[in-house]
Amino acid sequence: MEYFNVAAWREAARHDDWYARIQPEYQALLKRAEQQPNEAEAIKEAVRGFFEDRLEQNELALGGPDPALDAPRETLRQAVIHHSHRQPGYYTLARLNAVHLLNLYMPNSKGRPISSNHYRDGKMVFYGYHWWVEIDGTATRLLPDEAIGWQAGNWEVNCQSIGICINDDLTDKAPSSAALKAVRQILDDYRARLGSLEVIGHCEANPKTKCPGGTFIAGWKQALRPEDHASKPSLIV
Repeated sequence: MEYFNVAAWREAARHDDWYARIQPEYQALLKRAEQQPNEAEAIKEAVRGFFEDRLEQNELALGGPDPALDAPRETLRQAVIHHSHRQPGYYTLARLNAVHLLNLYMPNSKGRPISSNHYRDGKMVFYGYHWWVEIDGTATRLLPDEAIGWQAGNWEVNCQSIGICINDDLTDKAPSSAALKAVRQILDDYRARLGSLEVIGHCEANPKTKCPGGTFIAGWKQALRPEDHASKPSLIV
């Protein structure tokens, strides 16, 4: 089922103000998804897929480098822990990129061509996190440390933190031991360079969310305390 005029959206994607051109139909789709729960996932999948394809094929008009976006970056003091709130396998990096474009950058476009000032493999990317950790312990860097990740829902925290997301739904459970070990290794690597790094959950930076799940603060947060793992091989790829 076609939930929106794909041809019209593809034409809009050629223009710097594409987000304004599709906004009425996009908002109507969001409202429909809210009112029709049985259709919600299919609607969101259609929209995500459209933007995933446009980004992958370089068919979306974007702004250029804008160093001013990262100018407020401060000395790193915190690591903010997240979960994807989805079962492993739902998010690919391409899908995550499209979702963060829509959820983080499009609402803050303010009438200008959209730019993140962040690039990966020669393409502009819109990741909110600096690190992405799979349940098997594979850790992938998404943003360099000097980039401000729009991930905490708190601008002050964004400017002084890195975001680490575990690709799993941790609403009512702890991460896999491999994922937890990988996160701890990332944190230890930063601590070795910076001397210290406070670890907080997304919910501690933004009380509007329960991320990274109900067992974090009283449970697995303790496993991320500073320890000596210098003798263990790095899990970062």
